Amino acid sequence: MDDVATALAITALVVAVATAVAQMLQSHRQSDRNLEVQERLAEVNEDRRRDELTPRLRLRYVKEPEDVDGFLEWVNEGPQDLDEVTFILIERSGAGWQPLRGVRFLREGWTVTEGSLGEIKIGEPVVHGLVRTPGSEGSGGTARFRMRCTSGDHSWEFPVECRIPAVG
Repeated sequence: MDDVATALAITALVVAVATAVAQMLQSHRQSDRNLEVQERLAEVNEDRRRDELTPRLRLRYVKEPEDVDGFLEWVNEGPQDLDEVTFILIERSGAGWQPLRGVRFLREGWTVTEGSLGEIKIGEPVVHGLVRTPGSEGSGGTARFRMRCTSGDHSWEFPVECRIPAVG
């Protein structure tokens, strides 16, 4: 009987050790899964927060009766003041030709296709003249810009557009 008792004791010990090892491995895998879930949740929260902070820039065409070509007006609609806003005029897109040759900086005497609008506080309009592409006067078109906004150590890039009407 001693052999049977010894065999049963050894079997019980092997089962106990195997069960402990299996539980340890399962616990380790579950810890890894929990860590992966926590990391993914942190990424989702960071992306959500980044989206919440994404600037909302409104771009519109403005024309006074005495203006020849009109102006472009950018307005920061929040959610925070912006330290710097830059633009690049998208010259062509699948939606058609570009009605603008550039943005006019009157004070500097420049007409540019890319540049800086500087700092823009919430609700503060920034206005610059526009220079039409020759031949666009009769049909107008949609002006598209790639904007880059920075606030503190955050930055965002996104497109904005506005309709430039025909002259007359």
